Amino acid sequence: MSINRKAMKQGAKDAIRQTRPRPIWVTLALTLVLMLLTVLTLVIDGEWAAYMEMYQAALEGVALYVEPSGTTSFWGWLLSIALEIMTIELTMGFVLYAMRVSRLEKPGFGDLFDSFGMFFRVIWIYILPSLLLALWSLIYAIPAAALAVLVDGYWPLVVCLPLLIPMIRANYGYRQATYLMFDHPEMTCMQCIRMSRDMMDGHKWELFKLDLSFLGWYLLSLIPFVALWVTPYTAVTRARYFDAVNQDYAAKRPAQEIPPVEPPTV
Repeated sequence: MSINRKAMKQGAKDAIRQTRPRPIWVTLALTLVLMLLTVLTLVIDGEWAAYMEMYQAALEGVALYVEPSGTTSFWGWLLSIALEIMTIELTMGFVLYAMRVSRLEKPGFGDLFDSFGMFFRVIWIYILPSLLLALWSLIYAIPAAALAVLVDGYWPLVVCLPLLIPMIRANYGYRQATYLMFDHPEMTCMQCIRMSRDMMDGHKWELFKLDLSFLGWYLLSLIPFVALWVTPYTAVTRARYFDAVNQDYAAKRPAQEIPPVEPPTV
């Protein structure tokens, strides 16, 4: 099945228009909370004080580099990890929110915190694909590093770039794992990754083109506040893409397997 990218994007826009409260306000709330968590992390790590000192020196016309003091206490280190975990949970909660916007399921601010109800599974589905991709990256890193040691220059790092293709393909194969975890909490994270890989068979290039189609929007996001519209737009579009691919996958697999979640008609 070929996905109609234009129709999918229009469906995402229509779903966003029908959603109350408006996704732009939910995105703003998430952005402010994530900014606060980032500032707290920088303060704990000692980087905030270093940045402020360098900024003050710059205002006085002095180029100054200040080494961050870093976290020295156990409790400071623990709090820094807790803030990072909260960032992950809220970010993944926004994925769930986008799914509910796409399906017209009356989403709201509270959806951002629903991921905490699957606390450890959310953390693991966030970490596990990265660990697997790190292993795939060795296909590039090992020969590139070996050649860089044997010869003078950085050209081996460029020559070996095609060896990154398996890692990129694997990344696109894992892209639906998070959505599957939210739809099927009875499945393990590894099962979600395997099912995602099966679902994306024949769809990787399609999703790659969908990602490329957002490039102009990402550039526009550099303009203040534009990202508040672009972020939910891209997230809801990808959620709709998951539903479309899941529906296509369901038509090809045995009836006794896990039933799909059919996308709504917008």
